[in-house]
Amino acid sequence: MVSRQFFPYLVLVSVVAIVAIAVLVLNNSSSLEGANVADAYREQVKELQPSCLDNDPRNEYDVKGTVHMGTYKNYDYCRGNRLVQAHCESSNSVGWVEYECPGGCSNGFCL
Repeated sequence: MVSRQFFPYLVLVSVVAIVAIAVLVLNNSSSLEGANVADAYREQVKELQPSCLDNDPRNEYDVKGTVHMGTYKNYDYCRGNRLVQAHCESSNSVGWVEYECPGGCSNGFCL
């Protein structure tokens, strides 16, 4: 039986473990490397862009794209050999799509 003085710590460790498992499952990954890091590639800026603007609307794999909507810029980034590209889903919605780069991925574009 767990001593009452250790019970809060046991609860805390259990909650952290459950959250970590949920992140891994929701990201279809077996390691933390696959966790969603899109927020690291999102920057708040002062310029207001009223509708979605994509400097790479054809989602070319050899171009590091930027999507600007509202007061945020979203940048393409690499997750291992996979390119994660920001794109305009509509005039007021940003989406993300992944592509496996055959020659590898670096700095937000396929090599």
